[in-house]
Amino acid sequence: MNVGRVCTREVVFVDESESLHTAAELMRNKWVGSVVVCKEVDSQRVPVGMITDRDVAMAALRSEGRLSGILASQAMSRNPLVIPQDEDVADALERMRSHGVRRAPVVNTGGALVGLVSIDDLLEVLVEQLSSIVHLIARQLKPSPKLPGGRMPPA
Repeated sequence: MNVGRVCTREVVFVDESESLHTAAELMRNKWVGSVVVCKEVDSQRVPVGMITDRDVAMAALRSEGRLSGILASQAMSRNPLVIPQDEDVADALERMRSHGVRRAPVVNTGGALVGLVSIDDLLEVLVEQLSSIVHLIARQLKPSPKLPGGRMPPA
């Protein structure tokens, strides 16, 4: 299964020129812990960074709470790990683990933002697949029911 099938398609994002205050308000209003920072390239939204609630908290401490004077581009983590929408779930999970991120923007072949995937999204798919395998094995290990007279049913 690929990432495009499991990612969230309604992504909360801000332009890199917007204020950190705007990003923080979006996070509060949409009840999310991060926003994707984008720039416009050839009429497409391209991810260039991520801002998490921790980034907002750290910036608030440094600026004594004045978030409106800080641009999203100043507070974001640059060059985020992006996951192609056609990447396999297991491969995406391994890349996110190796980069130490819990969320990653999902992009199409042109690099435009199409979704956001989290570790939880990917683990849910893998757990479902493992559960299916366990049920299959359990079904194969059950003894076959015998017909009256001790005969085995036809295969």
